[in-house]
Amino acid sequence: MHLQRLEQAGMITGELELSPEGKAMKFYEVVPFRIHVTVDTVLDALRADEAAGQEGPDNVQESQ
Repeated sequence: MHLQRLEQAGMITGELELSPEGKAMKFYEVVPFRIHVTVDTVLDALRADEAAGQEGPDNVQESQ
C-alpha cells in the first residue's frame, strides 16, 4: 500500500513485468528529485506545523 501511495504522489514509478514462470512482478524506481533546504524553508515548515496545531520547538528564533 505504501508503494502505491508513493507512486500516486509521483515519487516513484512502477513497471509490471512477467517472470519466466508467468507471475506478474512490479519493479519500482525512485523518480529523480532535488531538495534545497535553507533556514527559511525550515522555519516556514515549523510555522506551518504550529498553525496546524502540531507541537514544534519551544524556542525557534530566526537568524539572519
